[in-house]
Amino acid sequence: MPELAILAAGVGKRLFPVTCITPKPLVPLTDRISNVLNLLDKFLSSGIFDRVHIVLGYIAIPFAEYLHKIFEKNQKVNIVISNTLRGTAGQLCDIVNNVNDDLLIVNGDVFIDDVFVKNLLDITNELICRSDFDLCIITSPLRIKYGVIESVGEKFIKWVEKPTLNIVTGIYYVKRHLLRTLHDLCRCTKYLDMNVFVNILVDKARNVIVKSVNGTFLDLGTVDDYSKATGMLSEVNISTS
Repeated sequence: MPELAILAAGVGKRLFPVTCITPKPLVPLTDRISNVLNLLDKFLSSGIFDRVHIVLGYIAIPFAEYLHKIFEKNQKVNIVISNTLRGTAGQLCDIVNNVNDDLLIVNGDVFIDDVFVKNLLDITNELICRSDFDLCIITSPLRIKYGVIESVGEKFIKWVEKPTLNIVTGIYYVKRHLLRTLHDLCRCTKYLDMNVFVNILVDKARNVIVKSVNGTFLDLGTVDDYSKATGMLSEVNISTS
C-alpha cells in the first residue's frame, strides 16, 4: 500500500505577517483546526495509506511538539524535522530511506475540499495498480474568464476563447523506485524543486504522466486563497487514532 508525505518545511513568506510566528501549514482555518490537521484528517480516514510522513522545517520544534501531542498514539504518523530547506523535491530526501512503497506527496499549504479528496483517492487507487509510469503530476482545471492570445513577439499565432488550464497543485504520486533516483540527484545538489526534478526525468526519458482532479483547490500561500479557505471549511472530526 502507498505511503503519504506531507511537506511542511517552508517559511511561507507570501503569507506574512500571518506566518511570522506560525508555520504556514499550522495557520488556523477555524478556531479548532489548522490546515495540516484538515489534510491529515482527510487522508488518514481513507484507510489507503500505510504510513504518513510529515516533514517539518520552519519553526519545527513547537510544530513537532504540537503534532506529537495529537498523534502520539498513532504509529502510522512519522514526524521528521529537516535541518535544511532543500526544495519541494529535495525535501523528500529526509524520508526516502524510511519509505517502503509508492508515495503520494502533498504540499502542506494546499487546501482541498471533500470532492477533490474523493477524486484524488480514486486516482490513487488506480495508480497503485499501474506500472507504466514513474511519476504522476496531479493538476486541477482552472477556467480562464478571458480570451487568451498566443503570439511570438508581435506575430499573432492563435486566439483561444476562455481556455481551461491545468494548474499544478503541489500533489504528486511517485513510484517507489524513483525515490532512489531522487536521492542520488540530491547528492549532487543542495536544493531541488519538483519542476526541476520533473524536467530532469523527462530528459532521461522517464515516464511522467498527468492526472486532472476536479474539486476545490486553493494555494494557502496567498492571502486571498487563505481567506477563501477559512470561509469554506466546515467542521470536521480529527482522526488521531
